[in-house]
Amino acid sequence: MLPKTGKDLHQSGNGADGGSRNTAYARAIARALRKELGGSHQAVQRPMRWTGASERTAKNWLSGACGPSGSNLIAIIGQAAEVLDSVLS
Repeated sequence: MLPKTGKDLHQSGNGADGGSRNTAYARAIARALRKELGGSHQAVQRPMRWTGASERTAKNWLSGACGPSGSNLIAIIGQAAEVLDSVLS
């Protein structure tokens, strides 16, 4: 049992923090990236080159575990029309 220290443990993926909205975003970006890039090893390498992100990060984007944020999303949109369409819809 955890001692009471006055600090709350964070809830992941549910509640009022928008967790379900974030996973829907990540899945939409993943679908668009897979449609644009296919399923080969190049599908991981291209977003890495576009953004400077690590291989693990690019794999997470393609799997839908998490979505790109900020400047990485903008860099991907500049290269992948499917992602732009997904974001606009």
